[in-house]
Amino acid sequence: MKTLRLIPVLGLVLAFVFGCQKEKNNASFLVGKKTAGEALVHESGECGAYIVTLESKTFVNGKWEWIWSIENSNPDIADDLAYWGMQFGDCFCIGDICSAAYSTTPGNWQSFTPAYAVDANLKCTTSKVLKFPKGTTGTAKTYYKLTLTKDYGVNPNANGYSKSVCGCCCHLTFCGVGCLPPVGWCSLTQGYWFARPKTTWCQGVVFGANTYSQAQGKNIWDNAPANSAVKHAFTQASTLQLNSFCRNQGAAIPADILSAYNTCASFLAGLTYNDILTGEYPAGDYNELNSAAGAIGEWVNTNHCDEN
Repeated sequence: MKTLRLIPVLGLVLAFVFGCQKEKNNASFLVGKKTAGEALVHESGECGAYIVTLESKTFVNGKWEWIWSIENSNPDIADDLAYWGMQFGDCFCIGDICSAAYSTTPGNWQSFTPAYAVDANLKCTTSKVLKFPKGTTGTAKTYYKLTLTKDYGVNPNANGYSKSVCGCCCHLTFCGVGCLPPVGWCSLTQGYWFARPKTTWCQGVVFGANTYSQAQGKNIWDNAPANSAVKHAFTQASTLQLNSFCRNQGAAIPADILSAYNTCASFLAGLTYNDILTGEYPAGDYNELNSAAGAIGEWVNTNHCDEN
C-alpha cells in the first residue's frame, strides 16, 4: 500500500541585512593544481579528494540549521584547503540566511558575517559564492553551518568552489540548499539503496563522527555478519537518511518513525566502519535495536515510493 505523509513547512521569515537576491548559475570552471612556473592545470584526482558531506539539517529554535563537513580524503595528492564557497539557485532568497559559522570541533562555532559575492581569488568561477573563510588540515574534518529562516529542500547537485593553500581552484558538487521541499514524504527500500546496481547515493550517510560512502555501505550490505541486528540497524537507518536527502529534498524524517531511527542512529554513533563490517562489538541483547530496525522496514514498505 502506498500512502503519502504530510510534513509541515516550518520556519519564520526574519529580516536580514541582505535583500532577496536571485542569482543564476552561469559558471564555467577549470579544476587544477598549480605547479611551479605554470598556470592551473587539470588535476581531477586532487579535486576529487575533497569530500563535502551534509551532516545534518535540523529545526532549532524556530530556524533551520544546516551543517556540512569537508574532509581531504587523500592529503598525498591534495593540499589542505584554504577556504571554500557555495552557490545557490534561482529559488533561494539570500535574505533567508540568519547566520553563518565554521568549526574544527562540532559545537565550538566561530561566527562570521556571510556575504554572497564574486571572489576574485577563485580562478575557476566568475559567479557569486557564499565564502566560508576556513579550510582543512590533513584528513581532519572542518564543519560549516548556515542557519536559515525557511525550510529549504536539499539539492543533491549543488555547486561549490574551493581554493587550496597552493592556489588550486576546484569545482565541488555536494548536497546543498535547494528550493522549498514538497509536502509529501515517501521512501525507497534498503534494497534500492544497497542492492540496486544503478542506484547512486547523493552523498554518504552519517552516524556520529563517521561518514560512510556508498562503497562502504555496499560492503557492509554484502559482507557484514548475516542476521546481525547491528547490520540491520545500519541499513535501515541509512535507508531513512538517504530517502530524506536524496529522495525527499531534505524533508525531515517523519515523526511517526523518528523514535525508531534515533534508537538505531544513537547506537551506530558509537561504532566504526570496521566494527559494523566485522561484527567486532560487545556481545549483548540487541532486541531493542532489532525491533527499531524492523519498525523502520515496515514503515518503509507502508510508505513506499515508485522507483524511477
